[in-house]
Amino acid sequence: MNYSSIRAGLLEFRRRCEQFQHQVIVFQMCRPIWSAWLQAAILAGALPSAAADSPGAKWIPPGFAWVDPLKDIKAQIMAVRAGFKSRAEVVSEQGYDAEAIDEEVAADNARADALGLEYDSDARSGGAPPSNENDNDNAT
Repeated sequence: MNYSSIRAGLLEFRRRCEQFQHQVIVFQMCRPIWSAWLQAAILAGALPSAAADSPGAKWIPPGFAWVDPLKDIKAQIMAVRAGFKSRAEVVSEQGYDAEAIDEEVAADNARADALGLEYDSDARSGGAPPSNENDNDNAT
């Protein structure tokens, strides 16, 4: 076995798991339970009747670990920058909620600003992210 064959098999396994998560777990189990719970909460007076018109729950299954995190993260960055994926989709694929991540980043940035801290990851700092001299991905 080599890296490519392991990765190909892992990607196929993940694709099947994601199909099962969304088509079986979410649609056949989670959504009916959510609907019944919401209806019961409205009937019990715990939620206003307007809650029935809410957009519903956001189902985010757990993410998968990467085989080669550096290459996979670079590919995600390129997909977002090229407009093939949204940042929210990338975050969701990792099993997180983009809105929660944004709130955490904003809180981290506010705390860092209050303490006078500056990190490479802060685009406002004007600094470029550190480069890897051993990175031969762009070599010709």
